[in-house]
Amino acid sequence: MANINGSLASFSPLQAQALKGTFIEQAGDNTFSGTNTFTGANTFSSTLTATGTTQINTLKVGTSGTVGAFNIYPATSARGSLRFLAANSAGDTVTTITNASQAGAITYTIPDAGTAASFVMTEGAQTLNGTKTIPAIVTTNIDAGASGTAGTVDIFPTTASTGKMAFVAASNAGDTTTTFTNASQAGVRTYTVPDAGASASFVMTEGAQTVNGAKTFGGAGVFSSTLASTGIYTPTGGVAAAGGFSAAPRMIASQGIPARLSTDGNNSTPSTTETYITPIFVPCNMTITGVKVFNGTDVTGNIRVGLANAVTGAPIAAALTASTAGSGTDAYQTIPFAAPYAAVGPANYLVCVQYDSATARYNTHTIGTDPCIVQTGTTYGTIPTISPLPTAFVTNVGNIMSLY
Repeated sequence: MANINGSLASFSPLQAQALKGTFIEQAGDNTFSGTNTFTGANTFSSTLTATGTTQINTLKVGTSGTVGAFNIYPATSARGSLRFLAANSAGDTVTTITNASQAGAITYTIPDAGTAASFVMTEGAQTLNGTKTIPAIVTTNIDAGASGTAGTVDIFPTTASTGKMAFVAASNAGDTTTTFTNASQAGVRTYTVPDAGASASFVMTEGAQTVNGAKTFGGAGVFSSTLASTGIYTPTGGVAAAGGFSAAPRMIASQGIPARLSTDGNNSTPSTTETYITPIFVPCNMTITGVKVFNGTDVTGNIRVGLANAVTGAPIAAALTASTAGSGTDAYQTIPFAAPYAAVGPANYLVCVQYDSATARYNTHTIGTDPCIVQTGTTYGTIPTISPLPTAFVTNVGNIMSLY
């Protein structure tokens, strides 16, 4: 401080010591204690160290062409510092870091990124490395990966270690975009991807595909082109008549042959403890009102008719007639079910006929190919479960009859 000491030589030692703290040495180190106010532009050409509270309205660190650094140290020594540095811009421009209006005292922390990194900005294109956990993203577009660099979008459920859903893009034949979008929805919808049991593809409305596994259609399926099936097609609900037309059972007869003459068939004698079973084929869905039986030469007593399942032999409760008095010798007699029965087809049914009078006569097939059987030990009025099922044609057992 030679310059200051020279200037204070004319003062007494006590005055010189008192005045010395009010001057700044232009070269060397200077220490300011107490409250000091500097007005105007002040230039510090070396390191400025502030250990107390320093209020500076505008602080310029370095000058244009001379790099400057602003260092902030933590409370513990030898634990690094936070440094603000300016890099060269494309032009002589000012980069300003400022805050938006804050609702309260908030601390924003810079995490350890593990390597040199940049802040993520709301504008411009950037590459984000590492795993980022973001509670919610609201954006216009999201690109996962880039052309030539595969990307994946992973979605996790709430329970840990229970898998994830991954969206992955495969290479297209050309540089084209595959877009997943929704049609306009009338309400809130959840579309669930079931566990197919193996790797599988979605079934699309266009293109040829092979669909494996059993599929159950709860509604009506409309196929505008040819439906080809190399496996077994099992329509639980049956097959409707083609072309929107209806089908009637008028030409469906036992053994496929209705009576042509009143003398057709064998004039057979029934037993009141027997049930006579004849199969009949229903080619498609249709409503069956009842059964027309071809009576023999005597119509004494009553007749009861019912359909049974040709696979299980179980009687079909919805396809039973009431006990009906015989009427019309050597002629067809119509016997209605309690209510018209909606039969599904194609399917075989068993027609079961009972008589409560051994005096009655009924016409039977003397020849045929469809199996028929008589079940003994039955009670008139109760159609039994048929067992065993018919396996061979038996002459003069099965009724000559038709559906209607």
